[in-house]
Amino acid sequence: MLGVRNLFARGERLPGVFFPMEHVTLAIALTAPPFSILSYGVPESFCPEDFPAGLRVLVPVGGQLRVGVVWETGAAPPEGVTLRPVLWPLEREPVCDAAYLELVRNLASRYLSPQGVS
Repeated sequence: MLGVRNLFARGERLPGVFFPMEHVTLAIALTAPPFSILSYGVPESFCPEDFPAGLRVLVPVGGQLRVGVVWETGAAPPEGVTLRPVLWPLEREPVCDAAYLELVRNLASRYLSPQGVS
């Protein structure tokens, strides 16, 4: 049986079509270098509601897998960019609530650092 990493590397998708990935964009704050917010799509086998803000997820970055936090849903993707899908949610419920995410935004702007570092 192939793992998620092998399926992703071969470009295959898991069965099930609920929402086209192009219609819903997730802004994901990476919790390890490079600390930045990247745009990803919702996989076809999930609903957009499965990814609330504050949820930890597994995402592909380069040739590696990284943990990130859903920063916001519905952000406009950069022009001319093909989105890669989020691979998997790591919890059922968000680990960060809205008040915590706002605190991180404020600290990041105060100290001029990316949100993943704060």
